[in-house]
Amino acid sequence: NRLTEAALEKMLPVREKELSLGHLMQHLANHSTYHRGQIALMMRQLNAEPVATDFHVFLTKGRVDHS
Repeated sequence: NRLTEAALEKMLPVREKELSLGHLMQHLANHSTYHRGQIALMMRQLNAEPVATDFHVFLTKGRVDHS
């Protein structure tokens, strides 16, 4: 709730470059999607059926209620 436009625009060091926090957050989401796809492909190559990896499925069905 406290994330501001200024915070999203803040430049952070990444290797020998700098990227904004907003772009790094987008990269995190994209990169995790990439790896979920890799795992799903490996499972299919082993004749296994991977679970759904769509975010909307997680939001509507995949959350574990710890209450």
